[in-house]
Amino acid sequence: MFIKSFIFKFKILRLLFLFLRYIIISINVIIGCFILSVLIDKILPLPIFLFHIYWIIILVVLLSFLFNLLFRINETLKKPYKYIQDELFKNHLLQHPDELINAYLLENSLFSKKPLNFSKELSCIFLKDIENILKKINISEITGFNRIKKVLPLNIVLLSIIFLLYFLPPQVIKPNIYKILFTRRPDILGAFIIPKNIKVPYGKSCTIKVIIEKDYDMYKPELFIKTEFSKKFMKIQFTDTEVYKLQKIYKYEIKSVENKLFYRIKFRGINSKVYAIEPIVLPEIYDIKILVS
Repeated sequence: MFIKSFIFKFKILRLLFLFLRYIIISINVIIGCFILSVLIDKILPLPIFLFHIYWIIILVVLLSFLFNLLFRINETLKKPYKYIQDELFKNHLLQHPDELINAYLLENSLFSKKPLNFSKELSCIFLKDIENILKKINISEITGFNRIKKVLPLNIVLLSIIFLLYFLPPQVIKPNIYKILFTRRPDILGAFIIPKNIKVPYGKSCTIKVIIEKDYDMYKPELFIKTEFSKKFMKIQFTDTEVYKLQKIYKYEIKSVENKLFYRIKFRGINSKVYAIEPIVLPEIYDIKILVS
């Protein structure tokens, strides 16, 4: 049953091609969009919510590719012969587009135990002609594997660009990569928070500083503070601003730390970790006795 085995082989290779194509296209889209987002953010720093929208759109596109993949898989499993006969008829190898499916059904009838109501000799000649046509074609071409070879150079180019931008000076991607991919770190890209978690003597002052890099000084950080007894953070205005070595520094001074305070910074749409300022009572020495023996 040559035709049946050919269609089965085509089905396996077609499914493999569809999976590989989806993976390669997805990788190309993700890498290409990632490179574009890094370059855009380097030239014109943007709020993080715009990148959220940017990646949501890309996710929707990838999901549409996935639905297309599932549709094509279903079509391949249900009507594998349709793709083959369309390709053969397009290349003028079949006189009629239904010849392949007729040959497939005829082959099954010949190998069944049911009595035949047609000429077996003519059927064998017809099947032999279809088999000869199938033997001439390259199955990798009709499954689509030749198309994968055409897009592989694009993958190599994109991966090379990623390598160059990440490892070679000035390492354009390296400082941006965690922000673009939405990972969280104690310091937000472009902003450095001081003093983070700290313990200060009871009743003493403490200053919260946010240092903004020059490339991001068009954005203003926001400070949120709450006590250990309150449930919600309150937005607080910074009390002072200064510029030092092209970096803008925002300051907020807590004149007397008497209760445990929690604070966080919001910058370019990203919330920092929650830090704590905790008062500690230092021991006081009232009397010292020195014994000399």
